[in-house]
Amino acid sequence: HIGLLPGYRRIEGLSYQEAFSTPIYLCCAENHPLFEQADDRLTADILQQHEAVHPGVNINPEGRELLRDLTASARAYQFDTRLSLILSGAYIGFLPDAIAQPYKLRGQLRYLKPKTYQYPFRQYFVPMQISAISAKVALALSAFNHINA
Repeated sequence: HIGLLPGYRRIEGLSYQEAFSTPIYLCCAENHPLFEQADDRLTADILQQHEAVHPGVNINPEGRELLRDLTASARAYQFDTRLSLILSGAYIGFLPDAIAQPYKLRGQLRYLKPKTYQYPFRQYFVPMQISAISAKVALALSAFNHINA
């Protein structure tokens, strides 16, 4: 009755209500050669010299633009798989803040040029388009709006 979809891929005839947005950051692991590099020394040329994990799925335009600067040599559709590849030290790649933060706090990951190499991951509630929204869907949307108010 209700879905959670990224907003960059709109389907005509559906209504979208923003659910949340979280930043996605370019990360590397503590055993990666870039871990000790200062952000002000990291250039697009340097980043291109290192293998990166591609999400394997379509992402929003801001993310696609940033991926063009990287050398994608692995694909991982799920965040957990991307995390494993990045933690191996063989790859850099994009992870949501919520997933990367615990590893960052333990010193196992760092964000590379976070002001430049990050993009928003926006998710939207998309209710089924029918003439009358069911009471359950209306209640769910109402509860969400109350929480985010």
